[in-house]
Amino acid sequence: MCFSATLFNITETYSLWSRSRGGEAALISTTDGLSKLVLGYLLSEDKIPAGWQMEWGTFNFDSQARLIVQDQSPLTSRRWVAYKELDGSYAVALYDGRFQKHNFKQEGRF
Repeated sequence: MCFSATLFNITETYSLWSRSRGGEAALISTTDGLSKLVLGYLLSEDKIPAGWQMEWGTFNFDSQARLIVQDQSPLTSRRWVAYKELDGSYAVALYDGRFQKHNFKQEGRF
């Protein structure tokens, strides 16, 4: 999937847009330390499910052009992970590194 980026000058962060499927990339945070990367359509606060946290437009790139999230989080152990969902599909998420119930293998880089 290809993405294009739109810069928010005020925050100096980027919004990522899927070029093939449409929709804006967003992170949906769960209570287990994962912020799942999803495509949202017409994102706004009133469309976020109750009890969930969602953020978009907080992406940036580090000095090596790797995708990072610039959302003022104090966590320094976050990393991108790919994992298999219960239905057999695969997902990408930002893992906060705090919950030990996950057993992610470090096999490559995002």
